Amino acid sequence: MIEREIKAKNRNVPLKDIQPMFGKIYSDEMLLQRLLNKWDDDVATSHMIAFLKGHSNIYSLVLINLDSALEYSNNLLLDYDEEDGEYNNIQETINYLQNKIDSGYQFLNVDGQHRINCYQRFLSSEFALTESVICQVPTTNDGEFVTVDLKDTLYKDMPTYVQEYIMNEYELLVTMIEEGTLQNMVDVTIFTNLGEPWNTHEMRIILPSSFNQFVHNMMTDNPLLTKVFEEHLTGMSGNDYKLEKKGDSRVVCEQLGYLHNSRNGNYYDWPKDDTLDKMSSIPGLTSLTKKTLTEGKSIINKMAELVHSDGKISKMNRASWDNLFLLMSVVTNPKHDLNPYNNSVEITNDIDFFDWFMKTDTELREKDKFVIDPNTGNVMVNPTTNTKLKNSESFNSKCGAKKSDDIKLRITELVIAFTKSYPTLFGNGTVKLVEKDAPFTKNQKKEVAVESKWKSIDGEDLKYSDIFSTTPTVDGDHKKTRYSGGTRDTKNLGLRKSSANRRKNKKTEAFSK
Repeated sequence: MIEREIKAKNRNVPLKDIQPMFGKIYSDEMLLQRLLNKWDDDVATSHMIAFLKGHSNIYSLVLINLDSALEYSNNLLLDYDEEDGEYNNIQETINYLQNKIDSGYQFLNVDGQHRINCYQRFLSSEFALTESVICQVPTTNDGEFVTVDLKDTLYKDMPTYVQEYIMNEYELLVTMIEEGTLQNMVDVTIFTNLGEPWNTHEMRIILPSSFNQFVHNMMTDNPLLTKVFEEHLTGMSGNDYKLEKKGDSRVVCEQLGYLHNSRNGNYYDWPKDDTLDKMSSIPGLTSLTKKTLTEGKSIINKMAELVHSDGKISKMNRASWDNLFLLMSVVTNPKHDLNPYNNSVEITNDIDFFDWFMKTDTELREKDKFVIDPNTGNVMVNPTTNTKLKNSESFNSKCGAKKSDDIKLRITELVIAFTKSYPTLFGNGTVKLVEKDAPFTKNQKKEVAVESKWKSIDGEDLKYSDIFSTTPTVDGDHKKTRYSGGTRDTKNLGLRKSSANRRKNKKTEAFSK
């Protein structure tokens, strides 16, 4: 005998018994379902017409028992200690399931979300049938039937005996999954939707894991991010990146996975499917910390703000979106080996920074795009196709590619371009460095005051109270700015009136590589 991984029960259930279940069925569009693009009235009407003409018995609903899923997760938790990262991840899944139960839900919807929504709307009289559906309906009188045309009549306006007939005589096949591991249960989602094959990401993102919930919440909490994918990004196509196949969450998962690799010193490793699988699993990827996820969320949300900064719908290639993430993952991390400043860069003018980035990304894509004949200096042409020969080692060719060498070239070119532009960007107030140094000590100020003979850097005479009162009007300052590589020893320190120091900070005193 073959051991069954799933135990399920099938039964035909009349609409009158299904209707009370509607409020107890939870459909999580991000985790356990394909995106619910609610049928419009035309599609819903067509389905109800087919349903009432006899198709009801071939449609089915597949539901997971929430108590069963919770029991599996609790048993899985026993395999780990509280100190394990997996323990906390599994606990979040338990909390998720328990929350649904506490909210009054009994089932997770695996298959049939569109139909459930359609039946709810029909029975709530949100739409009427647009073509004739003739029913022979028994009345309250024994042996008497009435011919009724349901066209153009809302359910609430139908005679009571017609409503009762629909509720009692029309049945749906309901498959209730009672036992099985959570992964086995989720597999049912895949197997019941084979009409349109699931891609790898769809199969992983449907688990209610800690990581998947983080991604779900991150994307639903930020309408600007949703708008980026719906209106701005191009290249959201193919089997992996279509929006209807959750391509938006795949992009986010890849970027978070890259940040994890980068924070662990693997600066050129774009995450592969096995890493993404581990991230989305119930136990999770334990080396992926909450801190890294929070940093990634902050970067991606900032990117969404940049894209929308000028209020215009500017198209941006998906690879350029990744390029922006690559650059920001470097310059926002003072500990990054590729960060030339050992400081975090803060964007202070979103419009100008995004303008700079898009121009730079475009210029890099055009740079060395084609193969140049060293003898003539002209672009070489493929004699067979009579088209320009593309340079396979150019920045443009590497965009979209995800091997380590590809990522390395993209990051290198982006960081070089940023470093060259930094003095201008800093000078016009587009970016600034986030200083994390400790303030000048009182002893440092005393030493500098005596050595300068109580004069400011600007030659002004200073009073003792200007420097050491409870409300000083003088700041410690660098003669050679920290941005220009100046040190914090007293030889490079001076005193300056606070207002002058603030004005100085707006000047172009950036350092170059």
